[in-house]
Amino acid sequence: MPKNMFFNAHHSPIGAFSSFTLGFPGAKGGLGLGLGKPAGQNVFIGAPPAMRPGYMCERVNFSDWEGRDNIGGSLFGSCWPEVSLLLTAVELPGIYAQPDSGLLCVLDHVEARLVVADDATVTLECRNPTPFDATVRVCAESSAAARTILGQAAALRWPALDIPAGATRVLTLGPIS
Repeated sequence: MPKNMFFNAHHSPIGAFSSFTLGFPGAKGGLGLGLGKPAGQNVFIGAPPAMRPGYMCERVNFSDWEGRDNIGGSLFGSCWPEVSLLLTAVELPGIYAQPDSGLLCVLDHVEARLVVADDATVTLECRNPTPFDATVRVCAESSAAARTILGQAAALRWPALDIPAGATRVLTLGPIS
């Protein structure tokens, strides 16, 4: 396990001229518009003691517009970010492969590469560089199949690959329709 697990994450949509940088304790970050580098702001994150473990909040009150006693407070109930995160978890695979086009998209904190991609099978080599065990769902389909709707609960049909922290696993799927 690495001695220092902190890092700065630079979040920016492709082609955007803005970003949000956050992560390493003590490092500057924040919202950057047209900078071409991380912003040099302080970033404050607050979670009031009333928020239960597992809850998420869409905002933290940094002003006194709800009263001086509410500075740093947030909504104390379940709200839309939880639903959004749950839908993301059930609708997106950790790894998406389209072997006939060579497309490989990794949406999880793992690394993957196509080892074999032919008409009969797809073999992926997946590595987990993190200090945490991962279970990753894999969706592999042809570019023709990608033009059709997956249907309800498609993720339940995708194979799940367990990858222990620091380990590499090989997954073979086939045939791909």
